[in-house]
Amino acid sequence: MEAAGEVEARVARAGALARAGALGAAEAEYRAALALDPASPAARAGLGVVLLGARRPHEAEAEFRHAWQAGATVGLSGLALCLRERGALDDARALLETALARGLDDPLARDLLAELPPAAPALGEAIALEGLGFSYADETLALRCRRCGRAWEEPAASPMCDLALACAGCGARARAVPEAFAAAAARVRPPLAVGDADALDRVTADLVAAWHGDPALAAALDLGDVNVGAAAEQELMAVVLDAILAAAPGGA
Repeated sequence: MEAAGEVEARVARAGALARAGALGAAEAEYRAALALDPASPAARAGLGVVLLGARRPHEAEAEFRHAWQAGATVGLSGLALCLRERGALDDARALLETALARGLDDPLARDLLAELPPAAPALGEAIALEGLGFSYADETLALRCRRCGRAWEEPAASPMCDLALACAGCGARARAVPEAFAAAAARVRPPLAVGDADALDRVTADLVAAWHGDPALAAALDLGDVNVGAAAEQELMAVVLDAILAAAPGGA
Protein backbone atom coordinates (compact mmCIF):
# COMPACT_ATOMS: atom_id res chain seq x y z
CA MET A 1 0.00 0.00 0.00
CA GLU A 2 2.86 2.36 0.83
CA ALA A 3 4.42 1.81 -2.61
CA ALA A 4 1.07 2.40 -4.29
CA GLY A 5 0.67 5.66 -2.40
CA GLU A 6 4.14 6.77 -3.45
CA VAL A 7 3.36 5.99 -7.09
CA GLU A 8 0.13 7.97 -6.89
CA ALA A 9 1.91 10.91 -5.27
CA ARG A 10 4.66 10.94 -7.89
CA VAL A 11 2.13 10.76 -10.73
CA ALA A 12 0.26 13.70 -9.21
CA ARG A 13 3.47 15.74 -8.88
CA ALA A 14 4.47 14.85 -12.43
CA GLY A 15 1.09 15.99 -13.75
CA ALA A 16 1.41 19.32 -11.98
CA LEU A 17 4.92 19.80 -13.34
CA ALA A 18 3.79 18.94 -16.86
CA ARG A 19 0.92 21.44 -16.67
CA ALA A 20 3.42 24.07 -15.55
CA GLY A 21 5.60 23.33 -18.59
CA ALA A 22 8.42 21.69 -16.65
CA LEU A 23 8.59 18.67 -18.94
CA GLY A 24 12.03 17.49 -17.86
CA ALA A 25 11.08 17.40 -14.18
CA ALA A 26 7.75 15.79 -15.03
CA GLU A 27 9.49 13.08 -17.00
CA ALA A 28 11.78 12.35 -14.07
CA GLU A 29 8.79 12.00 -11.71
CA TYR A 30 6.93 9.69 -14.08
CA ARG A 31 10.01 7.52 -14.51
CA ALA A 32 10.46 7.37 -10.73
CA ALA A 33 6.85 6.22 -10.45
CA LEU A 34 7.46 3.55 -13.07
CA ALA A 35 10.53 2.36 -11.21
CA LEU A 36 8.18 1.58 -8.33
CA ASP A 37 5.37 0.17 -10.52
CA PRO A 38 6.34 -0.54 -14.16
CA ALA A 39 2.73 -1.48 -14.98
CA SER A 40 1.14 1.78 -13.78
CA PRO A 41 -1.22 2.91 -16.59
CA ALA A 42 -1.40 6.45 -15.22
CA ALA A 43 2.39 6.79 -15.16
CA ARG A 44 2.74 5.26 -18.63
CA ALA A 45 0.09 7.54 -20.12
CA GLY A 46 1.46 10.62 -18.35
CA LEU A 47 4.99 9.89 -19.52
CA GLY A 48 3.63 9.46 -23.05
CA VAL A 49 1.99 12.89 -22.89
CA VAL A 50 5.24 14.47 -21.70
CA LEU A 51 7.33 12.76 -24.38
CA LEU A 52 4.86 13.73 -27.09
CA GLY A 53 4.92 17.32 -25.83
CA ALA A 54 8.72 17.21 -26.00
CA ARG A 55 8.48 16.13 -29.67
CA ARG A 56 9.65 12.60 -28.98
CA PRO A 57 6.74 10.69 -30.53
CA HIS A 58 8.63 7.43 -31.11
CA GLU A 59 9.38 7.14 -27.38
CA ALA A 60 5.87 8.29 -26.49
CA GLU A 61 4.32 5.61 -28.70
CA ALA A 62 5.68 2.78 -26.54
CA GLU A 63 4.33 4.40 -23.36
CA PHE A 64 0.88 5.00 -24.82
CA ARG A 65 0.77 1.45 -26.13
CA HIS A 66 1.52 0.10 -22.63
CA ALA A 67 -1.14 2.38 -21.14
CA TRP A 68 -3.79 1.38 -23.69
CA GLN A 69 -3.08 -2.32 -23.25
CA ALA A 70 -3.41 -1.80 -19.49
CA GLY A 71 -6.85 -0.25 -19.96
CA ALA A 72 -6.11 3.49 -19.79
CA THR A 73 -8.43 5.18 -22.29
CA VAL A 74 -6.08 8.14 -22.74
CA GLY A 75 -3.53 5.70 -24.14
CA LEU A 76 -5.71 5.20 -27.23
CA SER A 77 -5.75 8.82 -28.38
CA GLY A 78 -2.09 9.24 -27.51
CA LEU A 79 -1.12 6.15 -29.47
CA ALA A 80 -3.19 7.32 -32.45
CA LEU A 81 -1.45 10.71 -32.35
CA CYS A 82 1.97 9.02 -32.38
CA LEU A 83 1.00 6.78 -35.28
CA ARG A 84 -0.27 9.81 -37.20
CA GLU A 85 2.94 11.68 -36.43
CA ARG A 86 5.09 9.00 -38.08
CA GLY A 87 2.76 8.67 -41.06
CA ALA A 88 1.13 5.34 -40.13
CA LEU A 89 -2.32 6.69 -41.00
CA ASP A 90 -3.86 3.31 -41.81
CA ASP A 91 -2.73 1.90 -38.45
CA ALA A 92 -4.07 4.94 -36.58
CA ARG A 93 -7.40 4.71 -38.41
CA ALA A 94 -7.75 0.97 -37.77
CA LEU A 95 -6.91 1.42 -34.07
CA LEU A 96 -9.52 4.13 -33.57
CA GLU A 97 -12.21 2.46 -35.68
CA THR A 98 -11.83 -0.82 -33.81
CA ALA A 99 -12.01 0.79 -30.37
CA LEU A 100 -15.02 2.94 -31.24
CA ALA A 101 -16.80 0.02 -32.90
CA ARG A 102 -16.41 -1.91 -29.64
CA GLY A 103 -18.30 0.79 -27.79
CA LEU A 104 -15.54 3.04 -26.45
CA ASP A 105 -17.06 6.42 -25.57
CA ASP A 106 -14.15 8.80 -26.15
CA PRO A 107 -14.87 12.17 -27.83
CA LEU A 108 -11.15 12.77 -28.44
CA ALA A 109 -10.83 9.46 -30.27
CA ARG A 110 -13.83 10.35 -32.45
CA ASP A 111 -12.32 13.77 -33.21
CA LEU A 112 -8.97 12.23 -34.12
CA LEU A 113 -10.64 9.72 -36.42
CA ALA A 114 -12.56 12.52 -38.15
CA GLU A 115 -9.29 14.41 -38.74
CA LEU A 116 -7.60 11.45 -40.46
CA PRO A 117 -7.82 11.33 -44.26
CA PRO A 118 -9.97 8.54 -45.68
CA ALA A 119 -8.35 5.23 -46.49
CA ALA A 120 -6.36 4.99 -49.69
CA PRO A 121 -8.67 4.00 -52.54
CA ALA A 122 -8.16 0.48 -53.78
CA LEU A 123 -7.71 -0.43 -57.43
CA GLY A 124 -8.94 -3.93 -56.85
CA GLU A 125 -7.62 -6.37 -54.27
CA ALA A 126 -3.94 -6.24 -55.22
CA ILE A 127 -2.93 -2.61 -55.85
CA ALA A 128 -3.55 0.52 -53.79
CA LEU A 129 -3.44 4.12 -55.00
CA GLU A 130 -1.62 5.96 -52.21
CA GLY A 131 -1.26 9.44 -53.65
CA LEU A 132 -0.93 11.76 -56.63
CA GLY A 133 1.95 13.82 -57.93
CA PHE A 134 1.68 16.74 -60.32
CA SER A 135 3.74 17.96 -63.25
CA TYR A 136 3.21 20.11 -66.33
CA ALA A 137 2.30 17.28 -68.64
CA ASP A 138 0.32 14.91 -66.46
CA GLU A 139 -0.47 13.56 -63.04
CA THR A 140 1.54 10.77 -61.47
CA LEU A 141 0.05 7.93 -59.48
CA ALA A 142 1.86 6.65 -56.40
CA LEU A 143 1.05 2.94 -56.28
CA ARG A 144 1.74 0.03 -53.93
CA CYS A 145 1.24 -3.66 -54.52
CA ARG A 146 -0.46 -5.34 -51.58
CA ARG A 147 0.86 -8.76 -52.61
CA CYS A 148 4.60 -8.15 -52.83
CA GLY A 149 4.94 -4.67 -51.28
CA ARG A 150 6.51 -3.06 -54.36
CA ALA A 151 5.92 0.71 -54.62
CA TRP A 152 6.20 2.67 -57.86
CA GLU A 153 4.93 5.71 -59.73
CA GLU A 154 3.09 5.72 -63.02
CA PRO A 155 2.10 8.71 -65.19
CA ALA A 156 -1.54 9.28 -66.12
CA ALA A 157 -2.35 11.68 -68.93
CA SER A 158 -5.78 12.51 -67.52
CA PRO A 159 -7.68 11.90 -64.28
CA MET A 160 -10.61 10.82 -66.46
CA CYS A 161 -8.73 7.96 -68.10
CA ASP A 162 -9.17 4.24 -67.54
CA LEU A 163 -5.61 3.04 -66.96
CA ALA A 164 -4.43 -0.58 -66.88
CA LEU A 165 -1.83 -1.22 -64.16
CA ALA A 166 0.54 -4.11 -63.55
CA CYS A 167 3.08 -4.76 -60.80
CA ALA A 168 6.49 -5.60 -62.21
CA GLY A 169 7.34 -7.48 -59.03
CA CYS A 170 4.63 -10.13 -58.98
CA GLY A 171 2.44 -9.43 -62.00
CA ALA A 172 -0.63 -8.31 -60.01
CA ARG A 173 -3.03 -6.30 -62.16
CA ALA A 174 -5.62 -3.59 -61.60
CA ARG A 175 -7.31 -0.65 -63.32
CA ALA A 176 -7.32 3.01 -62.31
CA VAL A 177 -10.75 4.42 -63.06
CA PRO A 178 -11.93 8.06 -62.70
CA GLU A 179 -13.62 7.30 -59.36
CA ALA A 180 -10.29 6.16 -57.87
CA PHE A 181 -8.57 9.31 -59.16
CA ALA A 182 -11.27 11.49 -57.59
CA ALA A 183 -11.00 9.72 -54.24
CA ALA A 184 -7.21 10.05 -54.20
CA ALA A 185 -7.39 13.72 -55.16
CA ALA A 186 -9.85 14.43 -52.34
CA ARG A 187 -7.51 12.67 -49.92
CA VAL A 188 -4.22 14.35 -50.84
CA ARG A 189 -5.24 17.84 -51.90
CA PRO A 190 -5.67 20.01 -48.80
CA PRO A 191 -8.79 22.21 -48.91
CA LEU A 192 -8.19 25.96 -49.11
CA ALA A 193 -10.33 28.47 -47.30
CA VAL A 194 -11.93 31.08 -49.57
CA GLY A 195 -9.49 33.78 -48.47
CA ASP A 196 -6.50 31.51 -49.02
CA ALA A 197 -7.74 30.50 -52.48
CA ASP A 198 -8.22 34.16 -53.43
CA ALA A 199 -4.72 35.01 -52.19
CA LEU A 200 -3.24 32.12 -54.18
CA ASP A 201 -5.05 33.31 -57.32
CA ARG A 202 -3.75 36.86 -56.83
CA VAL A 203 -0.15 35.75 -56.32
CA THR A 204 -0.30 33.49 -59.37
CA ALA A 205 -1.85 36.23 -61.53
CA ASP A 206 0.82 38.72 -60.42
CA LEU A 207 3.62 36.29 -61.27
CA VAL A 208 2.20 35.45 -64.68
CA ALA A 209 1.66 39.15 -65.43
CA ALA A 210 5.28 39.79 -64.51
CA TRP A 211 6.41 37.07 -66.91
CA HIS A 212 4.42 38.49 -69.79
CA GLY A 213 5.42 42.07 -69.00
CA ASP A 214 9.15 41.52 -68.66
CA PRO A 215 11.00 42.21 -71.97
CA ALA A 216 13.76 39.86 -70.88
CA LEU A 217 11.29 36.97 -70.96
CA ALA A 218 9.59 37.88 -74.26
CA ALA A 219 12.01 35.86 -76.38
CA ALA A 220 11.68 32.86 -74.09
CA LEU A 221 7.88 33.01 -74.12
CA ASP A 222 7.48 33.47 -77.88
CA LEU A 223 8.55 30.45 -79.92
CA GLY A 224 7.35 31.07 -83.46
CA ASP A 225 3.59 30.67 -83.52
CA VAL A 226 3.47 29.38 -79.95
CA ASN A 227 3.45 31.47 -76.80
CA VAL A 228 4.45 29.25 -73.92
CA GLY A 229 3.05 31.59 -71.30
CA ALA A 230 -0.02 29.42 -70.81
CA ALA A 231 2.14 26.35 -70.37
CA ALA A 232 4.28 28.25 -67.89
CA GLU A 233 1.15 29.17 -65.93
CA GLN A 234 0.25 25.50 -65.65
CA GLU A 235 3.78 24.67 -64.53
CA LEU A 236 3.59 27.42 -61.91
CA MET A 237 0.33 26.03 -60.56
CA ALA A 238 1.91 22.58 -60.30
CA VAL A 239 4.87 24.02 -58.36
CA VAL A 240 2.56 25.96 -56.02
CA LEU A 241 0.37 22.92 -55.42
CA ASP A 242 3.41 20.77 -54.67
CA ALA A 243 4.51 23.37 -52.11
CA ILE A 244 1.08 23.38 -50.47
CA LEU A 245 1.04 19.59 -50.27
CA ALA A 246 4.53 19.51 -48.80
CA ALA A 247 3.49 21.96 -46.08
CA ALA A 248 0.21 20.19 -45.26
CA PRO A 249 0.07 18.21 -41.99
CA GLY A 250 0.98 14.63 -42.69
CA GLY A 251 1.66 15.79 -46.19
CA ALA A 252 1.34 13.87 -49.39
